[in-house]
Amino acid sequence: MVSDFNAAQNTVIVKPAYQGDYYTNHSKVLAAAAAGNQPDVTMIEVASVGAFADAKVIEPLTSYTQGKEKDYIEGLMGNSYWKDELYAIPFNRSTPLLYLNKTLLQEAGLSPDGPKTWQELEEFSRKLTKQEGGKTVRYGFSTPIDIWFYEALVFQSGGSILTEDNEQLALHNEAGKAPLEFWSRMIKEVIMTEIQRVILGQATSDEALQAATEKANKLLRK
Repeated sequence: MVSDFNAAQNTVIVKPAYQGDYYTNHSKVLAAAAAGNQPDVTMIEVASVGAFADAKVIEPLTSYTQGKEKDYIEGLMGNSYWKDELYAIPFNRSTPLLYLNKTLLQEAGLSPDGPKTWQELEEFSRKLTKQEGGKTVRYGFSTPIDIWFYEALVFQSGGSILTEDNEQLALHNEAGKAPLEFWSRMIKEVIMTEIQRVILGQATSDEALQAATEKANKLLRK
């Protein structure tokens, strides 16, 4: 992408520099800003936009975009604003997916289209879990348990993570408890296994992911 951009014009030349994962990059950008040697453009995790804006590490973009931000899908722009100012443009946004093993679904007499609700996910997982010799050799469902997936389930429950003024947690309610109760119930019943993550938000190691997916039939195997 950088090569294509540089080849398309000669006014601005981009020099890419890999800085590690989000957390390593955040530390480096903050240090560079303190030293007055910050990059012209950087990629940060969406939850850090407000903190970087308040610290004046990043600047409002409205004067640069000139309304072009309206060309983006509205749902992707929510994290780009802080205190009604545009500070970021969505790039490399991640979308969690549920991978299905349709062969096993059909063998269990379940719809190959997969579950559509929490209740169906629980029921499907129960039917897909396999025991041999008193041991679980296949779990019906597997997912990382971290804030990203938890947030999605809170939103599905009609809740929110923070109050409207972004000053306090808004999780002390049924919507905040629902995902934890859901996961806990499935893990205790041994129809779900958790893919552990080394650091919150950091991708699981290939070895750990491979080991976990061997027991989780819904993760893509081929």
